[in-house]
Amino acid sequence: DRRRGLEGEEGGGMKAQESVSSNADEQLLGPVDVVGSSGYLGKEAQTVQCLLLLLEQLSRLQSWMSAEPITWQNASLADKLSGALKSPVIVAAGLLPKWCRHVALNFSLLLPRCVREHLFYCTAFGVSRAVHAIQEHDSQSTINGVTSPTGERGGGRGRSVSNGGAVGMLRKERMKIGREPVLKYAERVMKMHAGHRSVLDIAFRGERGFGLGVTAEWYSLVAGKLQCPLENQKVRMWHPGYDAMDDQEYEEEGKPHKPLVMSGGLYPSVLAPDAEENSQILRRFRLLGALVAQALQDRHVFPLILSKAFIKAVMGLPLLLEDLMDVSALGSVPKFIQRMQELVERLTAIPAEKRCDPSVISELSEEIPMGCYFIYPADPSIELQPGGLDVEVTLENLPQYVELVCDWLLRRSIEKQVAAFRAGFLEVGTMALDLLHLFSPEEVQHLVAGDSDVMWCPATASVAGSSTRYESEMEALHRLLVPQHGYTRTDPTFNLLVQALARMGPADRRKFLSFATGCPHLPPGGLAALQPPLTVMRRSDNDQDLTTTSTCFRYVKLPAYSSLEVLEERLQYSMANSAGLIDMS
Repeated sequence: DRRRGLEGEEGGGMKAQESVSSNADEQLLGPVDVVGSSGYLGKEAQTVQCLLLLLEQLSRLQSWMSAEPITWQNASLADKLSGALKSPVIVAAGLLPKWCRHVALNFSLLLPRCVREHLFYCTAFGVSRAVHAIQEHDSQSTINGVTSPTGERGGGRGRSVSNGGAVGMLRKERMKIGREPVLKYAERVMKMHAGHRSVLDIAFRGERGFGLGVTAEWYSLVAGKLQCPLENQKVRMWHPGYDAMDDQEYEEEGKPHKPLVMSGGLYPSVLAPDAEENSQILRRFRLLGALVAQALQDRHVFPLILSKAFIKAVMGLPLLLEDLMDVSALGSVPKFIQRMQELVERLTAIPAEKRCDPSVISELSEEIPMGCYFIYPADPSIELQPGGLDVEVTLENLPQYVELVCDWLLRRSIEKQVAAFRAGFLEVGTMALDLLHLFSPEEVQHLVAGDSDVMWCPATASVAGSSTRYESEMEALHRLLVPQHGYTRTDPTFNLLVQALARMGPADRRKFLSFATGCPHLPPGGLAALQPPLTVMRRSDNDQDLTTTSTCFRYVKLPAYSSLEVLEERLQYSMANSAGLIDMS
């Protein structure tokens, strides 16, 4: 564990650090020559760099090396980086050692996600956010009784207390809007607020509620509208998972709409050539980018699951065909192109003297589907080259076809949507877009949209046996829910609520979270990361009374119901009839 070449504060490591190129902070990928003025120290620093690169390559091959998950994280390095982030003055002045950002960006496998997330919030959104992030982190560490950084999303915007005292509070900017039309108001909000460093605080006209829970509900409303099938038919942003007009349940405008939820996440629909609606589609992607950046800046969950492939493109990383295999919205197109790629490889591997053999040519030609032309497989109106509708795919032009269709699918079909999303994101967080490279696309997906599966105890996701998961989730709920004002952990009603929540399926859990917090997804880190925590209060002793909530403070005001059946029935009724109503209580 020789780190002198990376540690900027100690002895010879300072010499190695001083020689790092001045643009190291801007380099997001690739190694940096760490060569000291002393030959010995320079060679040691180079050795460290080479070892880091080797570990990175090994991590990419771990699925082939071992069936068991391999941990690449270095606890000493994580503690060192966490220690560097403890001083608000150093972070705000931009005096962090250069190795912190370089190692985190280029060798993220060495650091836990929670440490990289803390670095992100300390450096992505300006000085005031950096100071606040450090104070919130220290505050949560103190509350949890942990001396080293806990790293999970602290999230809250309440009073900050750090070891050196709070520097100040983040300023809030309250905007009062109507509930409908959702997207038109969202565009106005982001047009007025984008670029501001204040916390966005939403209140709805005609309703007295405001604060954290109301703003979380607004993000949920906007996210729901952006993935509504009927809205997607009007402005085709996404590849549709199904045709909403074929489903009678969602046919009428006034009814609730099933969201476009697909395995792999949402993926942009292909823009029609010269279509008039393209400008509106791109405006929506720009709005989406601004909303995602604003939600990240204010530490809200934006419950819209983007595909990892789209996130990878937004991060500026080259897409590979393998990235699209789990995007169900694209259907069988990626697999078809993969088969054609394999056919090209087999054709190239044939010795030159056998390429004229009619039997070999005939066998390979049969693998090309009949009626395959130089058009996009899922849309005959999209020609891969001028006159492509009249050019049939043969063995001779198959390599050219594969090259053109890959270029279309992986780049040209989404480049305008990606550019619009990035432009909207940059309106809010200029540095944040580059710092997304601290995470993998999957981690960014989780950071933005949170936990849509709503596992009360994430560690049980891979546990076999429903009874074991149920017991583990009961234990987690009992530990993480906070009984107050009339309830204790031994109170029968409190334990009935724990049982009811553990028995719920994913859909009901999302309804409960919307009811209690304003957002249907848990934040990254799960229920333990929810700030402020869910607090259960005694409301009355009457079975006829309904459960109410205070979403801003995460209060669940629960009557002392007489049985589990009564509690479940009254809670379901409350959840089903509370949408669109926020009042002060």
